[in-house]
Amino acid sequence: MRTPDFSRWFLLSWLLLVIGFGLCIAFNPGKQIASESIAIPLETDRAIFGKLYTPRGVLTPYPVMVLGHGVNNSKATTAPLAMELARHGIAALTFDFGGFGESYPLSTAEKSIESLETSTLEDARSVLAWIRDRPERLDPTRIGIGGHSMGGTTALQLAQIDPQLRATVVLSMSGTATSTAPRNLFFGVGVYDQMNSPRDIRIAMQAATASPDITCLDWDICGDFAAGTARQLAISATADHVFAPYDGRLTAAVIRWVRQSFAIETQDVSLVLPGWILGWELAFAGGLGVGIWGIGQLDRRVAGSRWRRLWRYGNPAFGAMVTIALWGYFDTKSSEIAANLLLFSYVLLLASNYALRDRKIFLKALRLLGLYALLFEFAMLLPTWICGLGELWQQPIYLVGLPQLIGQWLLWSGYWVAPFIKAAFFPVHTLELQLSGLFVLLVLWEFLRPGATFGAIEWVAVLGVRWLRRPFQVSVGRVSSQQIAGLSILLGLLAIVLHQRATDGLLELFASQGGLVVRQLSLLLVLPLVTIVGCARSRWFRRWEMAAIDDKTFDLT
Repeated sequence: MRTPDFSRWFLLSWLLLVIGFGLCIAFNPGKQIASESIAIPLETDRAIFGKLYTPRGVLTPYPVMVLGHGVNNSKATTAPLAMELARHGIAALTFDFGGFGESYPLSTAEKSIESLETSTLEDARSVLAWIRDRPERLDPTRIGIGGHSMGGTTALQLAQIDPQLRATVVLSMSGTATSTAPRNLFFGVGVYDQMNSPRDIRIAMQAATASPDITCLDWDICGDFAAGTARQLAISATADHVFAPYDGRLTAAVIRWVRQSFAIETQDVSLVLPGWILGWELAFAGGLGVGIWGIGQLDRRVAGSRWRRLWRYGNPAFGAMVTIALWGYFDTKSSEIAANLLLFSYVLLLASNYALRDRKIFLKALRLLGLYALLFEFAMLLPTWICGLGELWQQPIYLVGLPQLIGQWLLWSGYWVAPFIKAAFFPVHTLELQLSGLFVLLVLWEFLRPGATFGAIEWVAVLGVRWLRRPFQVSVGRVSSQQIAGLSILLGLLAIVLHQRATDGLLELFASQGGLVVRQLSLLLVLPLVTIVGCARSRWFRRWEMAAIDDKTFDLT
C-alpha cells in the first residue's frame, strides 16, 4: 500500500479551514440571536418538531413569524430566513410539517395533495396555539405567517381564516386572495421559478388588490399596513423555485415587509447568512483535508509495526465518531451539534479510507468529482434559465442577476442537500440524537472493509459513464452483463424518482394536468439527462476529463 504524502494538500486544506472559520466568526449570527429546539405535542400522541429563533437585546414579548417549508423539505429550508428575521428584531419559528423532517410520520396515502392540504393546515394551527399560550414571551397581537411553496399555500389559507395574523408572506407559490384577506399580503417569486411563473403570481396579486387598475407589481407597495390591506409583489432576478427562501433580495424584502406590518421602524437590511454558510462549507472542506493528511501521517508511522493489523480495519475517524455519538446521547443539549460532527466524521472516515489506498488515485478521483459536479450543476441550471426566458424577453435587465443566481446555486446547494442526508442518518437530531439502522450498517461496513463505500461508488460511476458512451445501436442478440448492469442502474434511478414523486403527491398533480406533466418532465428531467449524456459523450468534455486524471488510472472509454 502506498503511503500518501499530503504536504501541498495539507497547506491548501489549512488555508480553507482558516478562511472558513474566519468567515464563520465574522458573520456569526449567534452574536445577535438565540435559538431553542421545541416539540409541540398533538392530541394523537404525535409531535411537531420546530426551532424558535429570538433576537438578543429586544424586550419581550417578541413579535413572531411562523414559517412553513415546501414539499420534501424541512425546517432547515426556512432557517436562514428565520435567523435573519431574528437578527432584525422579529422572533421566528420554523417547524417540520407532519410527514417531513423530524415531525410525526405519514403513510404514502396520507401524503396525497388533498391529505396534505388538511394536515399542514392543522399543523400550522397547532403551532399558532403553542405561540398564543406563551404571551409573556411571544406577543399574541403581533403574529404573522409565511412559507415557501407548499408552506406558502398553507400560510395563505390559514391567514384568510385567522384575521388576527398581521402579516402574510408567500414565496414561490400562487393562490387566491381578496383585497382585505389575508392581512398585509406579500408575494415573492424568482424570475427563474420552475413551478410558478411570475406571470401566474401577477394574476393572483391583481385579484388581491382593491382595484383592477392597481396591481402592486414589481416591488411597488399599495394599500395600508394599519388597515391590513397592504400588498406587494417582489420579483427577484436572482432566484428560482428551489433557492427562493435563500435569495438575498427576497429575504431583505420580507424583513422590511414584516417590520412594517408589525409597525416597527424599518432600517437598512444587512444579511450575514450567506457569508456564514460559505464559511462553514469552506471549513468543512478544509477540515476534511487536514483530517485526511493527519490520518495519512499516522498511517506512515504505524506501517510495518505490530499495530498495522489493527490499523487496517479502521482509523481515528471511527473512534471520533463513537466519541461524538456518546456525547450526543449523554448531552441532549448538544445533539444537533453532535449530529453535524458525526456526519463530518463519517465523511472523513470514507474519504480517508479511500485515500489510504493510493494518494494518486484519490486526487484524480477528487478532480473528476469536481468536474462532474460542475456538469450536473450546469445541467440543472439550463432548464432553470429556460424557465425565465419569458420574463427575460420582456425585461432584459434581469440578465444582470444571472451571475448571482449561479453563485447562489453553488453556495446553497450543499446547505440544501445536507438536511436530506441528516434525515436518512439521524431521524431525530435536535432535542436528542437517534441513529438510523442505515447509518449503523454503513459505518460497520466501512469499518470491516475500509474504502469499500467510495470504491463501490467509483465502480458504479465508471460503469455508468462507459455505458453512456457506448455507440447507440439496436440489436436483438445476446445482452451483455454490462448492458444489464447499466440498464439496472437507470431503472433503479427511475424507480427512486417515481417513488419520491409519488410520496410527495406530484404524480397525482401531473396526472390531473396533462400539459403540466409533459412540460415539467421534459424540462426538469429529460433536458438535464440529455444535457449530461450529450456532454459526457462529447470530445471536448472527454479532453477535460483526461486532463483531470492525467493518465489511464480511470479507464472511462
